[in-house]
Amino acid sequence: MKKEFIGRTAKSLSLALAIFSGCIFGSVLPAWSQEIVAGELERCFLAMPESVLPIVTMEERNDLCRKAGHLSGFTHSASLESSLGGTVTFLLNRNFIRIQTSTVGEVFMRILPFSDSSSVICVVTTVLHPVADSRIDFYTTEWKPLKADRFWQQPRIEDFFLPHTDRQSYAYQAIYASLTPSYMQVSLSEESDTLSIRQTVTETLAEEEKPLAAIFLSPEPLVYRWQSGRFVRQVR
Repeated sequence: MKKEFIGRTAKSLSLALAIFSGCIFGSVLPAWSQEIVAGELERCFLAMPESVLPIVTMEERNDLCRKAGHLSGFTHSASLESSLGGTVTFLLNRNFIRIQTSTVGEVFMRILPFSDSSSVICVVTTVLHPVADSRIDFYTTEWKPLKADRFWQQPRIEDFFLPHTDRQSYAYQAIYASLTPSYMQVSLSEESDTLSIRQTVTETLAEEEKPLAAIFLSPEPLVYRWQSGRFVRQVR
């Protein structure tokens, strides 16, 4: 029941966001230069066909970039009312873009160094309602998807359990079944090549189950840092 509750809403929203985010982030840059990155991000955003980003027209994308101003190393933001309904908010700096479509969902994008002569594009797509749930995608310079497991290992709900949790206890067994499927919200840093992940599955639990889950689950997010071409989990 819970999976169907989230799935129907997430499916339609994430599909639109995923398609549109994948095209923004599909460019791998030939050199690791912040000035090149800035111009490439803006160029990709403007060059996307409207068939890929139906919720923001070409004219609206131009308006967002014009309102935000030319990229010069500072963070800029702009917003407008989409012709298809809802408010679109656009935030960008030299190597980071965030696009939020009203309160429905958001897309984070960051260019990450992969080797001496290339970069990869990381896209975090999040559906915010009825509960926040994210996924991470990676793309090449031709806007072709890359296998995500090449760049990180997706956490499991077990990774959020507190140390020394007694997994044989009755209480643990009673609550564990309610923690799947697991929903997680990923936040991509605007300032550094890091991301944090917090579990949101407890927001789908009944009120009487939440105190029991709190006994086992850490309130702290998992933190990953980009190292040698891969997101590496940091030890708490």
